[in-house]
Amino acid sequence: MRGRAFRIFLLALIAVWFGVVVPLHPRGAIKLGGECGPSAKACCHADKSSGRDSKPKPAGSQCAICHFLAALDLPSSIGMDVPPLGLVEQVKPPAPQAAPVIAYLSPASERGPPTA
Repeated sequence: MRGRAFRIFLLALIAVWFGVVVPLHPRGAIKLGGECGPSAKACCHADKSSGRDSKPKPAGSQCAICHFLAALDLPSSIGMDVPPLGLVEQVKPPAPQAAPVIAYLSPASERGPPTA
């Protein structure tokens, strides 16, 4: 995303898609590819015994927008569970050791010129 205009266009497109098209889309306006097979649900076939010419309301399983929204996954939640506290094992402290002694350093610097 290099240009500012492209970023604004992309933001507007996403806002229109998820703010207007998805909530207000007529179900079945954009159908998924493929046809209903013999094992499909009864909602795929029109009721021929009623004699009406009206089309049945398309199912959500045939709508491409509904299928797209159903395929969106939320990220998994982060588990903030603290494991139960308890004594795991006892550790013996190490044997005491003598602290190293640093020789006393004089604040005067002995790096001056030799005193003959």
